[in-house]
Amino acid sequence: MTAPGRLRIDLRPILLEAGFVVLGVVLAFAANEWRQAAANRRDARVAQTSVRSELRANRGAVQESLQYHVGLTDTLFTLLRASGPDGSQRPPPPDMRVFSNGFVHPAQLLSTAWDAAGATDAVRHMAYDDVLALAHVYEEQRDYRRQADLVGGIIYTGMFERGMGGMLENYANLANIISAFVYRECQLLASYDSVLARRLEGDSATAPAARPARCTQMERRQATG
Repeated sequence: MTAPGRLRIDLRPILLEAGFVVLGVVLAFAANEWRQAAANRRDARVAQTSVRSELRANRGAVQESLQYHVGLTDTLFTLLRASGPDGSQRPPPPDMRVFSNGFVHPAQLLSTAWDAAGATDAVRHMAYDDVLALAHVYEEQRDYRRQADLVGGIIYTGMFERGMGGMLENYANLANIISAFVYRECQLLASYDSVLARRLEGDSATAPAARPARCTQMERRQATG
C-alpha cells in the first residue's frame, strides 16, 4: 500500500524511453564512425590511384632520359676505346650535335600526388607496408633531383671556365658523369617496377615493363659480384 496522498510513479516507461535515447545516441555515433571510416578508405584509394598514376608518368620520363644518357655514353666510350690504352691515339672530341638535349638530360619528376596525400592525411589510412614502399621510391626521386642539381652546377662551372670547346675536349669526364645518371636511372626504374607491381587496395597491379638492356646488364654484374 502507498501512503495516503502519495502518488506512485511507474519508472519502467521512463527507463525504457531513456534506454531508447541512449541506444539511439550510440547507434548515431557508430553510424558516424562507420561513414568516416568508409570516407577514409575511399580517400586512401583515390590517393593511391593518383600516386600510382604519377609514378607511372615518372617512370616514362626516367626511361626517356635513360635512353638519351645510354646513347651518349655509348658514343663517348666508343671514342675513349679508340684512344688506345695510353690515350696516344685520342680521336677528336664529339660534335656538339651529339648532345641534342644537353650534356645531361635529367627527367623532370613529379611528387604532387604524394605531397597531396600527405597534406590531406590520406596517407594515414593506407597500409603501412604500402606507405613504406611509396615513401622509399619518392626518397629515391629526391636523391635523383639532388644529383641533377649537383651535376648541373658542375657543368655550368665547367662551361664558364673552359667554354663549350673545353667541355667537349674533356669528354672522358663527361662520360663518367653521364654514366652516374645511367646507374641512378636504372635504380629508379627498378624501384618504380617494384612499387607498381604491388597490388594495393582498390587498384590492380601493373605488370613490370621491360627495362633497357643496359640496366639488366648492370644488375647481372652486381649479382655476380
